Amino acid sequence: MTSMIFAGGNDEIDVVVQPSGKIVVAATIPSDVTAGDRDVGFVRLDAGGAVDGTFGSSGFRRFSINTALDGGTGALSGIDALRALAVGADGALYFHGAGRNKGAARTDTDFVVGKLDVDGSPVAAYGADGDATYRLDIDEAGATPRSIVVLADGSVYAAGYANTTTVGDTVQPVIFNLDPSGKLVTGRLFHEPVLARSTEVYGLALHGDTLITGGYGRETGDTNDWVSLKLDLTNFTRDTSYGGAAKGAVIVKTPMFLTGSACRGAVALPGGRTLLFGTTGTSNTPEQTALFGVIDANGALDPSYDGAVHAVDYGTTGADAIWSAAVSGNNVLLAGYRGHTSQTDTENDDSYVTVIPLR
Repeated sequence: MTSMIFAGGNDEIDVVVQPSGKIVVAATIPSDVTAGDRDVGFVRLDAGGAVDGTFGSSGFRRFSINTALDGGTGALSGIDALRALAVGADGALYFHGAGRNKGAARTDTDFVVGKLDVDGSPVAAYGADGDATYRLDIDEAGATPRSIVVLADGSVYAAGYANTTTVGDTVQPVIFNLDPSGKLVTGRLFHEPVLARSTEVYGLALHGDTLITGGYGRETGDTNDWVSLKLDLTNFTRDTSYGGAAKGAVIVKTPMFLTGSACRGAVALPGGRTLLFGTTGTSNTPEQTALFGVIDANGALDPSYDGAVHAVDYGTTGADAIWSAAVSGNNVLLAGYRGHTSQTDTENDDSYVTVIPLR
């Protein structure tokens, strides 16, 4: 059986189901060439959970975006990282991650979208350089990719954020659109300041010609709130009147949850609604709580869910969190974990799935 050693952070792993019913798991893994460097790894399982040897090489595919550089700092910079995985209508796999800028001595990271065929072979023609990837380089900014959405025709929307000195010198959202061949569509890159201190995009919910984002940020101060933006896909411009909020940045919170909120994603629900999920509080303290909320097409908390953000109590004194969600039939599934302040054989993080009926 092929094993895959996880080498990244807690959001550097993802899973999709191909139309055949086969399951593909991707994660950031250690490089097999350069000590301290990382690659992206994929493994495919059949519906029964056995490794599918017809995928890649004996069920496993390693993909090196590039080799990181020392840059004179004594530590590697621009190391590969997986952030999101999606599957196309034909079963092809698309990943969104980070990799070092290709310039000879550049150590900052780019946004990287890559494509594998249904059985795990890199699609060399995808992108511009014959290496199965498209790379978005933004002015020496440290790219932080987060989400990816693939349409039926193979075009892609991807998002994240970057700190770019030439665009306000703050953390700004990045949303871009690739055509089915893996090339940036002219005029379809959104990268501009929104909130004065930071605005991060973690998730994208597609509603026809509209994208609703889920993430977090702040106008002032040192603590974040959940933030949602609305992008009109007909002209790739942001709706600055969304929700009637200042700058069109809808702040999602209630008096119960005011400190260190972090929205980790967005999922489209019927009726133009969007599920947001994540945490509030400080990691590994009794104050971190897993949360979810539903907003309507105008950015207001949905009265069907009591017009509020809801806590999911896993019964712990550690760090509870929701990191992923999906719609299944008439239910919403929330995937997260119950954290612990210490990590031992008997006291450690436990995975949880919470089922919530669609209303």
